Amino acid sequence: MGEDLHRSGDAAGAPRQSVSGPGQGFSALSTGARVDQYIIHSILGAGGFGITYLAEHRALGKMFAIKEYFPRDFGYREGTTVRAATDGQGTYSWGLDRFLQEARALARFRHPAIVDVTNVFEANGTAYMVLAYEQASDLRVWLTSLGRMPTQEEIDQVVSPLLGALELIHQGNLLHRDVSPDNILIRANGEPVLIDFGSARDAVRGRGQAMSMVVKHGYSPPEQYTSDPGRQGPWTDIYALAATLYYVISGGRPMDATARFVQEGFQPATQAAKGRYRRSFLEAIDIGMQLRPEHRPQSISMWRPMLTQPSTLVAPTELPSVPQAQGPENSSQGTIVSEAAVRGLTLGHVKSTSGPRSQSAPPAAAQVSQSHASELWPDDDDWAPKETAPAPSSFGESGSGRAIAYGLGGIGVGAIAGALGSIIVASIVNADCFSDSCVGAFVPHGAVVGALIGLVVGVIVSRQGKRVEYRSLDGDHQ
Repeated sequence: MGEDLHRSGDAAGAPRQSVSGPGQGFSALSTGARVDQYIIHSILGAGGFGITYLAEHRALGKMFAIKEYFPRDFGYREGTTVRAATDGQGTYSWGLDRFLQEARALARFRHPAIVDVTNVFEANGTAYMVLAYEQASDLRVWLTSLGRMPTQEEIDQVVSPLLGALELIHQGNLLHRDVSPDNILIRANGEPVLIDFGSARDAVRGRGQAMSMVVKHGYSPPEQYTSDPGRQGPWTDIYALAATLYYVISGGRPMDATARFVQEGFQPATQAAKGRYRRSFLEAIDIGMQLRPEHRPQSISMWRPMLTQPSTLVAPTELPSVPQAQGPENSSQGTIVSEAAVRGLTLGHVKSTSGPRSQSAPPAAAQVSQSHASELWPDDDDWAPKETAPAPSSFGESGSGRAIAYGLGGIGVGAIAGALGSIIVASIVNADCFSDSCVGAFVPHGAVVGALIGLVVGVIVSRQGKRVEYRSLDGDHQ
């Protein structure tokens, strides 16, 4: 579960409080403990890098969610104080600094779909982020409460604010890195709110420390399974949101990204929910869940029209034209951006609009070598069967048989032509050649030269015949 699961009713199912030593797992503040101006009431959620509490502000009498920086792999608790493990002090301090940076950055954002950060402070050897306590249910609970599959209109009302929230944080050079059904809350009025930003914890993992993998199976893209945060960007959150929407329209968690590299059977959204939702919406989900980062939209502004509009007109200079997929949508509305279109994107066509470089630039070829990228992101097209000419039914129809046949014919024709030519040449050289038997000196040489020339011409003609046959099968083959 995510760390910021602050919603009503979660306290009953919260992890039990316990005490642990360095690297021994979960340890939390006890009920009634005081942290600055707040009194701990219960635990809302916990993860590998933090614990979230339900707490009451003593002066205001108002409930808040407080997230405590507690990296269990290299930190432990003594009483109320959090201490760094002996062999992890540098990483603990560096992660703490990133936690504070994240909190201050999030506090700048004001968006209805981003949980409000109201305060941040240091105490007990660690840091705390104070968040608005949302009286809301997560996406899973909301879907269950409907008692049916959500309508396209209901999904659109949730998607639009989430896109705006992600676009805003991307413009601020931050990534969420943990978009999933349990980190999207739905308020009573139907509005969504995004919680549990994982920027700091992935940055800590990028330090190369040996700690547990921080991924959400089914929702995290392949690049989050590596220790190179430089491969992550807006496209990382796009995959996670697309996978979350796949869960919404299918009712099941999508196949894990790493399993999709080696297993068959993953059903795209266009098949899993065919006929139930807008065709272009389902195609946009499939595009967002492409395994290779460069095959996904590189920014929210690029993905939004595909996801929210009935169809998307594509400028010829930006995307290759592809045949429109057959579906319930009216073809007169324009060309729907399909998975094939985005798979044909080149990095030169992709333009990110998410702000300054930092974490938001696409993985350009200058940054990652093509060979290295191919090892990390195997392309499905590399394994697809290629179009070839049909197999010959006999040796004579094969390339070798054709060359031998044409070559032998060329030798015969060339030898005869060479012999006749030598007679003509001999007659021109000497008018009495026949009576003097000089033809015998010319004919063998002419026949040999003619045979060699005929062999070469025969082989060339056989190759030209093969080219003509290939063109008749497929105009692109040479």
